[in-house]
Amino acid sequence: MRTPPRTATVALAFALTHSCAVRGTLLTERDARADTPVTDSATEAGEACGAPADTSAIHSISSGQSHSCRIRAGVLSCWGANNEGALGTGDTTDRNAPAELSGSRRWLAVAAAAESTCAIDDRRAVWCWGANGSGQLATADTAPRSAPTRAASLCDARAISGTFDHFCALTGDARLYCWGRNDEGQLGQSDQYPGRNATEPVEVLPSGAWRAVATGQGHTCAIREPGALYCWGRNTEGQLALGAGTPIQVRTPTRVAALDGWTALSAGQDQSCALRMGGELYCWGSGSSIAGGTARTPARVGVESDWIALSVSTFAACATRSATRALYCWGRNDEGQLGIGSTVSQPAPTLVTLSSAAATLALGRFYSCLLGEDTQSYCTGENARGQLGVGDLDRRARFTLVR
Repeated sequence: MRTPPRTATVALAFALTHSCAVRGTLLTERDARADTPVTDSATEAGEACGAPADTSAIHSISSGQSHSCRIRAGVLSCWGANNEGALGTGDTTDRNAPAELSGSRRWLAVAAAAESTCAIDDRRAVWCWGANGSGQLATADTAPRSAPTRAASLCDARAISGTFDHFCALTGDARLYCWGRNDEGQLGQSDQYPGRNATEPVEVLPSGAWRAVATGQGHTCAIREPGALYCWGRNTEGQLALGAGTPIQVRTPTRVAALDGWTALSAGQDQSCALRMGGELYCWGSGSSIAGGTARTPARVGVESDWIALSVSTFAACATRSATRALYCWGRNDEGQLGIGSTVSQPAPTLVTLSSAAATLALGRFYSCLLGEDTQSYCTGENARGQLGVGDLDRRARFTLVR
């Protein structure tokens, strides 16, 4: 297995206690070294992968099952459900408004999953916190953390994705690493390790050339140069886009042969959506986030060719168009997660009224959040755990300003 690149600026203290080599061993929960909660500081000296990057223009948002996290000018805040420490605040108390993570560390990217979170700091190191029963914190054990913990010395991370109980990250040399739950083959390690979780990152197809990745519940899809789409993991509902008659579980990254030229993608529970060069939007899998029903190969959504961003959740999807900068959402709407002012489900993309054009979309399980072009955050839908960040526990049917 190839060792992730390590910069010459790594401090000696870091070199003595961590190795930047990503070990390929997949560990079961029985192999884990820890079984009690551990709280770690996010400000430990010397744990750096390189020189700090400028975060003044970094703004993003990510939503998990019942919690969200956002980055504003490099500062990371989280809110919502915290019973497993997914907010990174050092405790397990829910928050109904953003709680800023302590310490001086600055952040480049964040991924909120089921009950855990991973993020990339300004030195491109990965930190994780929250639930860890499947090894999804990449700490070589299964002990939960309630504060950011250095994740298995993975260096030079450039992008990260986590939706349920596994995460994947891209490095600067276009290599892809995944860790966490693997019962469906979602880590892409073939049948060599059937059903075994990975408590440290393992490389997917050790040859680089990856440029985007999206993790779903039990499956993963990724884009490889020069725009080819690969999927692997659970395939019970056609969520791998490999067509009829394919196995219900595919444990090796497999190319989706129908089309090429893919540029962006997002994965949910039993479905995924992706954009192609030219702005076409396609979805596949099962669930009411698929306009027109279930599809086992990529099915085009509408006839528009100016889609520029998208996000898929358990039962819904949203996407924005470049021509009008408008947001469209569709799928189940039981909790008002589509933000259209009602709880009526929508089988096709429906225009959403916003106070600011959407820059980044982040759909959770029964709620949705977005980052506006005004750099403010807005959320709608279920709010029983404070996952809307609006300061109360009342459900909303329209995108509401996060406090």
